[in-house]
Amino acid sequence: MKIVISTFGSLGDLYPYLEMGSLLSAAGYEVTIAISKVLRERVETSYPVNYLIF
Repeated sequence: MKIVISTFGSLGDLYPYLEMGSLLSAAGYEVTIAISKVLRERVETSYPVNYLIF
């Protein structure tokens, strides 16, 4: 199953969704998080989820 999570805001908004995405990914879901380009580095270096920049 594929899941898309979308968030826009500060790191306080992003981190809970990254944790949830990591847990869903570990459970076998294909997770993609839509984020702003400012937050890209936080996602690509720390979490096992795909991401889209908007």
